[in-house]
Amino acid sequence: MTSRPDRHTAGVPLGAVSNRRRGIAMVLVLTALVLCTMVFVTLFHLALAQARATRIDAWRVQASWLAESAGERAAARLTADPDYAGETWQLAGESRGSEAAEVRIEIEPLPDAPALRQVRVRADYPLDPEHRARWEKAFTVRLETPIEGDLP
Repeated sequence: MTSRPDRHTAGVPLGAVSNRRRGIAMVLVLTALVLCTMVFVTLFHLALAQARATRIDAWRVQASWLAESAGERAAARLTADPDYAGETWQLAGESRGSEAAEVRIEIEPLPDAPALRQVRVRADYPLDPEHRARWEKAFTVRLETPIEGDLP
C-alpha cells in the first residue's frame, strides 16, 4: 500500500522534509530559550529592586531610632542644663552590618516664651551624601527651672 503524498511535501525529497522539521524545532527551542531568559532577567531585576527597597527601609528605621534617641537626649540635657545648645554626633560603623551615621541636635529659644526651647534633630544613616535615609523631628521642651521674665 502506498501512502498519499502530503500536499506540503509533494515533490520534496524525504531528507529535505526531515531537515525542515528539525529547522522548525530549532527555531521553537531558541524562541523558548529567549523567553525563559527574558523571564529570568525580569525576575532577577525584581529581586534586586526588592533587596534595595528592603535596605532603604532598614536605613529609615535606623535613622528614625537615632532621631528619637537624639530627641530624648536633648530633652534630658535641657532639663539638666537650660543653656544646652545642641550637639552633633558622628557615629562610626563599628559593629558588623552597621554603617557610619550623623545625628545633629539644634536648640533655639522661643522669643515670646523664655521657658520654652525649640528642638530640632536630624539623623542621617548611613553617612553618605547620595545614598542615605534622613529622619527629622522637631518639638518644644519646657524648661524645669523658671527663667526671669517668663509667665507662670
